[in-house]
Amino acid sequence: MKRLLYLSLVLTLFSAGAAIAQEPTIIAIFPLKNLGGEVIYDSLGWKYADSLEAYLNSKAESGKIYKMIAMDDLRDQMLAQNVDIKSPSYETDIWKIVKLLGAKKLIWGTYLVKYDRANVELKVYDVRTMMYDMANFAKVRAPYTDAVSTVTAGGDKILPALK
Repeated sequence: MKRLLYLSLVLTLFSAGAAIAQEPTIIAIFPLKNLGGEVIYDSLGWKYADSLEAYLNSKAESGKIYKMIAMDDLRDQMLAQNVDIKSPSYETDIWKIVKLLGAKKLIWGTYLVKYDRANVELKVYDVRTMMYDMANFAKVRAPYTDAVSTVTAGGDKILPALK
């Protein structure tokens, strides 16, 4: 009888652990920050984040391994918390929103436009440790007008960090 009880307890714990392991990781993508500060290039931050969300949602892993927080929910929280991309405190303010949304990982980056070329950098941060995955980050470069087309290349480079 004790063996049967012990066996059922072990199986219950194992199945509960397996169910937790299969929960998809919740991920938030924040708009990229314009390091150059030139207003004419400001729209790239949101465009890139929106395109990256669509790209990652189209991958086979989406829904099984990770789940994206909708950009509308992110925008609503940014408005509610009065977070501005151009604010010097943007880098610290995003952590407050990530925790409010319950995300486990954060995709965030920067871009710099010089001589009409965009240099984009993407990183995947673990919310608990506030550290980014140093092996799986992306640096892509393209003409500013074609910068959004680098989403596929950037997304493929950071994809292993989402698992």
